[in-house]
Amino acid sequence: PPPPPVMAPTRVPRKAEATCSAPASADAAPSPPAPDRLPFAETDFVALCDVLRVPDSVRVTAWQSYEKVLCTRGTVEDHLKKELWGICIFAAAADLDEMTFTFTELLKCLSISICRFIDLIEEKDRIDTISTKVDSIILRLKTKYDVLFALYQKFERTWGQIYVEQPSDQNSSELSSSLVLKLCWITFLLAKGKVLQIEDDLVISFQLLLCVLDYFIKLLPPAVLKEPYSKNLILFFLDEE
Repeated sequence: PPPPPVMAPTRVPRKAEATCSAPASADAAPSPPAPDRLPFAETDFVALCDVLRVPDSVRVTAWQSYEKVLCTRGTVEDHLKKELWGICIFAAAADLDEMTFTFTELLKCLSISICRFIDLIEEKDRIDTISTKVDSIILRLKTKYDVLFALYQKFERTWGQIYVEQPSDQNSSELSSSLVLKLCWITFLLAKGKVLQIEDDLVISFQLLLCVLDYFIKLLPPAVLKEPYSKNLILFFLDEE
């Protein structure tokens, strides 16, 4: 009898080969995109992520969020892109617990104020709803800003009642009022972050500010202080002697 027909070997498609050679586990998590295949169309976005040291998981989530905003707005002006990227990176990093940068670092990179940042977050929330976790962080930032803003306004008014703008003493004229005010405020901020457990408490923060102000008054020469501070300072030095 004639030999049976020989069947030609059937070639398994490449996709099927990959499936057969490495069967996927039901519990296995999907692998993230390869670094050279991350879905970023803007090199400036990658540069911003590099400066903020964010991992790939945050980059992917932030870019996807930016694309949602872009789809809703249609177009984004070039000078606004970086700001929106920064907002999306912040929200993604907060949600994923991958915050590799400080809030101050972010504001400096974006060259925006905290008020502008909050406006952008609220705009994003109307398009792509932010999580309750991010919303809680923003609420704390707003409270902290409101407390510091109220304190600084009070501090400026009080400083104007204490410091002489143009001291008569030539040796004291080199002490610029704005410079000493800046040094005093920075000292207060450093002390506030170091010693206060509840940073957003207005009353306790104001008491600490008064302590710092009293400390600087005692450091300054009487010639740069208005009455009654200069007189009290002279009496203080006499008591010390």
